[in-house]
Amino acid sequence: MKTIKAVKSKTEKTAAATPTGSPRRQTTVKPATTKAPAKKTSRVITTEVIASRAYILWEKAGRPPGRDVEYWLQAEKELKESSFAA
Repeated sequence: MKTIKAVKSKTEKTAAATPTGSPRRQTTVKPATTKAPAKKTSRVITTEVIASRAYILWEKAGRPPGRDVEYWLQAEKELKESSFAA
């Protein structure tokens, strides 16, 4: 019985010691969580994406006429290589 009374009186002392009169709350510090490594996902290469990249390559080359297939294939190759590296 003495232990129960001792606990009560200790709680009452703690409550009286706090400015609001409420018992103190114990805070626990949670360990920092580490993020899981990002999953590698392959991108979908659409014809619009290939066309856009081919147009950029064509413009950089000075807009030469009749080489559209060459720039299309180059753009497709670059995009496929970059999707595996991402």
